[in-house]
Parts: sequence; structure tokens; C-alpha cells
Amino acid sequence: GYAAGLYAGSQTTSAAIGVATDQISRLGLPADQAKAYADAIPIAYAVSYIFGTIGSAILLAQVGPKMIGVDLAKACAEYEVEMGGVKGRDAGVFSAYRNVDVRAYRVDAAVLTGKPVAELFPGLRIFIERVRRGDRIFDADAATVLAPGDIVAISGPRPILVEQIESIVAEVDDRDLLDIPVEQADIFVRSRKYSGHTLSELADEPVTRGIYLRKIMRNLIEIPVLPETEVLRGDILTVQGSRTHVDALVKAVGFADRPVEATDLMVVAAGIVIGGLVGAISVPVAGIPLGLSTSGGALLAGLLLGYVRTIHPTFGSIPGPALWLLNTLGLNVFIAVVGLNAAPGFVAGLQQVGISLFLWGAVATAIPLLFAILLGHFVFKFHPAILFGICAGVRTTTAA
Repeated sequence: GYAAGLYAGSQTTSAAIGVATDQISRLGLPADQAKAYADAIPIAYAVSYIFGTIGSAILLAQVGPKMIGVDLAKACAEYEVEMGGVKGRDAGVFSAYRNVDVRAYRVDAAVLTGKPVAELFPGLRIFIERVRRGDRIFDADAATVLAPGDIVAISGPRPILVEQIESIVAEVDDRDLLDIPVEQADIFVRSRKYSGHTLSELADEPVTRGIYLRKIMRNLIEIPVLPETEVLRGDILTVQGSRTHVDALVKAVGFADRPVEATDLMVVAAGIVIGGLVGAISVPVAGIPLGLSTSGGALLAGLLLGYVRTIHPTFGSIPGPALWLLNTLGLNVFIAVVGLNAAPGFVAGLQQVGISLFLWGAVATAIPLLFAILLGHFVFKFHPAILFGICAGVRTTTAA
């Protein structure tokens, strides 16, 4: 029991408590002995968890960087710039520059009137979104024909609007015309019709009118956005455009993974039940029953469903606040209940084991982290920002 609690606390892996407790109950021990083992788990956990959390943060933030001779704050700032971030920006501060913009222009040039807007600006990825004609504002489509005096809302890459469009038409301020609902959405591609087509081919399709592609994810990996890049079923396209155009693309291509306000309880319940049933299965090895336990089975089901959802996000939606509540409140309540049940034996058990339990917990916390830092830096050559993020993640220590 002390060994299991020492592991769970020193590695800050609270889920190990439930797995160890369940396994002890399956050993077929006398009731008193099984209870003593089970009560020892939270005692060792409580003692070793203190350094497991605080010590991990100190080792990763202070000791580790000095051990490999890096300035972690500086290295992280440099890596952020390399990955496209902006140096010197605080949280919540972002660039005012917009690569894709929407602006209003007055149409006086004869070159823009008398023919469908689909034939205007050939070769340029810009679109006429709305038109004000007199006192009337209406949405434009590919067949819309402009008339002299119209005021149009044109979307497109900012450099093209500034350098090429403003030389033809004059920009004006029209708040009502530019009041266009715009969204950025992740679209999961399911259509066989568009699968296998390159981006240059899809750019000519009517469903991509007014759509600006931000990135493509394939099997959790971002792939380059190039004219000859093929779009395949299962890809996740991050696009930007007016809500009308995005909805049209979603209808034609697949499924939009938009933020939700309701939890998919059927998937959650099925995952818990199936995971629990799988975890209840145990296989005797040398007389010792080995199994995942019901909590371990539920954990495995959650991992599998989470992975499947990342590559097929059409089910299992859980709002962010609800997910936070489940993670925080559920785990804390579980640990509190375990502690309450073990409270009668806490003082006696701590007196019996002594300070050695805390010291061994500190050793169990420090050695894996220090070894991982040295291995990642000298063998795998990870960037310090990635290396220390990995170490904090595998230790499941948010404080670090």
C-alpha cells in the first residue's frame, strides 16, 4: 500500500490510487490485511504528493535549466518567434494586422460594371460579398452584376486590396454594409466528391467562394497549404469567411466542429460503461489477478475516444467549462473521499513509517525528471521549450 501511494504521490498520478485500491481488493487477502494495505495508499500519497508537486515545479523551472546551461525564459521566447509568434507580446495582446480583410468601395469604373462579379479580378482570390444599391443592401453571388454608383464590400488578402483594388475604385466607410457575420471554423472533410482534389482545383469550385483557408490538419499533423496540396477525406480544414459561405462549404464538404453548449452524454456514458466492463476483466498470472480495474478501463476508454475524436470530430462533444469541472471537481472529490476514509490510520501510519517516506518520495520525484532532462537535451536534442514541456506533461504537474 505504501509503495502504491508513494508512486501515485511522487509522480502526481492520482488515478493510480483507484487502480491500486482495486487491485488490492482482488488479491484475495484477509479483510483486515486488505484494509491495512488500502489505508496505507492515501497516507503515502499525501506525504509524497507535497514534494511531487512543489519539487517538480522547482526542478523544472530552476534546477533543470541550470543543469543543462540554458536560460529557459529566453529560449521559450525565441522558440515562440520561430514558430510564428510575436516577440514581446503579453497574454491577450495580439497584432492589429489582418491578412484577410473586408473593405467597402464605391464602383465608378466601367471595367467593374455590366458583367457578373465572377468574371471580375481574374486570378485574384478576392470576392464581392455585399452590395449597397441606393438604400438597399443585398448579398452578392457569382452572377451579380454591378452598376455605376454601387458600394461593394470586397473581401480578400489585405495586400491585394491595398495595392491593386484601390487603384481601380475608391474606398469608403459604410458600417452597415461591412456588418457581415464572419467566423473561423474547423471543417472535417467527409465528401468523396472533393477528396483527392488539389487546392488549386477546389479554388475554382463554387462552394469555395468567399472562403479563405488558414491551415490543414491530417492525422494530427499540420500540412503545407500549397496550390498542389491534395485534400483528402479525414482532413480538418481551418477556414475563415462569412457565415453564409462557411455554412455552404460545410454542407458540401463535411462537418463543422463548432463550440457546443451541450454534452454528448450518450458517448460519455457508453465510454464509462464499456471501459468499466473491460477493466473488470482480470487475467491470473502466477496466481496474481492482473487487470486494468474499472477506473483504469474507464481511463483507457477516455483516451481512445479522445484520440478518435481528434481525427473524427463528429461525436463526443463536451463544452470546455464542463470538461474543466469534470477534471477538477471529480478528481478532488475522489481524493477527498479516499482521505476521509483513511483518516483514522493516518497519524499511526505516519508515525510507523517516519520521515523516510517523504525522503524516498523526493528521490522518486527527482530522479525520473533529471534523467529525462539529460536524455532529452543530450540524446534527442529537443529544444528546451519542448523538452521542459514534455517533462511537465509526463509528470502531469500543471504547476510546473
